[in-house]
Amino acid sequence: AVQTTHRMSALVGDLLDVAMLRSGRDIGLEMGQFKLVEAATRIADAHQSLAPEHRIVVQGPPELLVHSDRVRIERVLDNLVANAVKYSPDGGDVILEVAEDDDGVRVAVRDHGIGIPVTELQTVFEPYHRGSNTGTMRGIGLGLSGSRAVIRQLGGTLTATSVEGAGSTFTVRLPRASASPE
Repeated sequence: AVQTTHRMSALVGDLLDVAMLRSGRDIGLEMGQFKLVEAATRIADAHQSLAPEHRIVVQGPPELLVHSDRVRIERVLDNLVANAVKYSPDGGDVILEVAEDDDGVRVAVRDHGIGIPVTELQTVFEPYHRGSNTGTMRGIGLGLSGSRAVIRQLGGTLTATSVEGAGSTFTVRLPRASASPE
């Protein structure tokens, strides 16, 4: 019940963010310092109980700190892990790899699912886009376009690489410090 409530409140938060972003307004960010592995683990654990046929693993330095909006980062990771699980219907590993980048930090969410057709890799971030190979799979929530908009507002990037039939990797890169002065 607790997890259902958490999912519902995250979904409502998603929808509010999406409404703000679609209207061209910035969402109100709440910046602070937090451990990225801890945030990723919270999301992995929430999905693990719902996806017993998957093994959702977080890798990376536990002490790595980032200055960002924890709730928004968790919402984006929630969306990416939900997609990774949904688009790897045969199960398998979903890896959240936390690491330091040249000028910041990154979280790569990797699955071994159906992948994205190469011709669609650039359009997956467009609003309402659905992959031609996703069939009847349902989608709701922040979506990739909303996730990318949130990460941009946090001064970062969200990119994708994929091999159709072999899986996808979505990488969130964030500056070590906040994009805007405190």
